[in-house]
Amino acid sequence: MNKQAQVVLLSVGSYTKTSDLVYSQMLKLGDFAEDSDEFFVKSFVYLPIASCVKRFRQVLLDIEEIKSNIDHEVHFGLTPIRWAGALSFFFKNILTRLTVSHLEKAIFKDLDENIPVILNCRNYYSAFVALQLKARQTRSIKVVFDTRGLMPFEVPYISRLGSLLYGPFHRWEHKLIHASDMVLVQSKKSKEYLELIHGDRANIKFLPISGFSKIRRQENLDNRFNTAWNKKQFLYVGSLGHWNDFETLLNSFSLISSAFDEEIEFLIAATEPISFSKKDLPFKINFTSVSYDSIHHLYNESLALIIGGSTREEFFSQANMRINYFSTKAVEALSLGVPLLVNDDLTELAELVCSNNCGYTFSLEDEYKRDLADLRRAGQNKQTWASISENAAKIGDQFLKESVHSAYSNVWRELL
Repeated sequence: MNKQAQVVLLSVGSYTKTSDLVYSQMLKLGDFAEDSDEFFVKSFVYLPIASCVKRFRQVLLDIEEIKSNIDHEVHFGLTPIRWAGALSFFFKNILTRLTVSHLEKAIFKDLDENIPVILNCRNYYSAFVALQLKARQTRSIKVVFDTRGLMPFEVPYISRLGSLLYGPFHRWEHKLIHASDMVLVQSKKSKEYLELIHGDRANIKFLPISGFSKIRRQENLDNRFNTAWNKKQFLYVGSLGHWNDFETLLNSFSLISSAFDEEIEFLIAATEPISFSKKDLPFKINFTSVSYDSIHHLYNESLALIIGGSTREEFFSQANMRINYFSTKAVEALSLGVPLLVNDDLTELAELVCSNNCGYTFSLEDEYKRDLADLRRAGQNKQTWASISENAAKIGDQFLKESVHSAYSNVWRELL
C-alpha cells in the first residue's frame, strides 16, 4: 500500500442518508479521496439507536441506498449517542464507552500500523469519540474536528433543554478544540468567534461548504443566463423553520417583487409541504419537490437564489444569522454561477455578495436600508444582471465540490 495516510471519515450519533446533504457530502468526500494515490479511505457511520428504532422499516433500505451509491468502503454501526439529545450530552462519558470499544476494533483491525491515521470527524460527538480512540492507541493518529457549524448556538433548536446547554456546550467545545489537531469551520465569522473565545490558535481553519460538482455547471453559462433572464424565476430551496422561516421568506418575496416592473415568479423547493392562501399575495409563487440529484436543474433555470434567513429577535436566532450561518444552498447556487439575493442579517454571506458583486442584499428590518435601486436597475438591464452572473461563477469556483475536496486533501497533507 503506497499511501501517505489512512483516513477514517467518522460520523457518530446522526441519522445518515444519501439524501441528507451534509452527510452525503462526507461520503462523497470519501469517494474523491479514495481515487487519489495519497490516501486510503474508510467511512464509519454510527447511527443513533433511538432514531433507528423510530425508523426501523426504513433503516435497512437507507443503508442499501448509501452502499449502492458510494464507491469507497463504508461501515455502519449503532450507538446510544444521539446528536440532538440532551441526555446524550449529560451522559456522554458513559454512552461513548461502548461506542469507543466497538469502533476501536472495527477501525484499526485492517489498518497498517506503520502508516499514519487521520480521523476526520464530522461533528462534536465524533470528535469526542475520536480523541478517546487516539488516547487508547500508540500509533500515529491525528484528529480533525470538522465542526460544520457551532453547536452551542444550534442546540437550543434541537433539544427542549437546549438553552440550558449553551454554557456547558461552550466548555465542552473548548476542550475539543484544544485537544484536536485541526479544527475546521464553515464560515470566517465562526473562525473569528472561536479564536476570540478559545484563543487565537493555528489549528482553527476555514474550509468552505461544498457546492455542486463541476459537471453540474452548464458549459455555456451565457446560455444558462439567457434562459434564466427570459424566465424571470427566483428560487428558494431548503427547509422552512428555525433557519429560514416562512413569514420572513414571504416578506423577502414582497420586497424583491417591488423592485421589478414586470411580473416575476417565485419558486419554492421546500423539504416539507406548506399550506397557505395565495389569494392575497401580490406576486406569483409556486411550489415543487425534486430529488437532490435533480435539484441543480432548478438552480440553472433561475435568475437568482433567495436566502431569506430569519428575522426572529431572540438571541440564538440572531447569533446564528450573524456568526454561524453560511447557507449550503448559497454555495450550491454560486458553484453553478447563479447570483444571490440575501437578507443582510446573514452577515458573512451578505458581505461576500457585496464585496464580489455576485448578487444583491436587502433588509427586512431597517427601513433606511431598503433602497432597492441597484436591484431595480439590474432588473431593467440585462447586461448588468449578466455581469453579476459572471461574478457569481468566478467566486463560485472555490465552492465547487472538486475545489473543496482538494482543500480537505491539503489539510490532511499538512498534518502529516
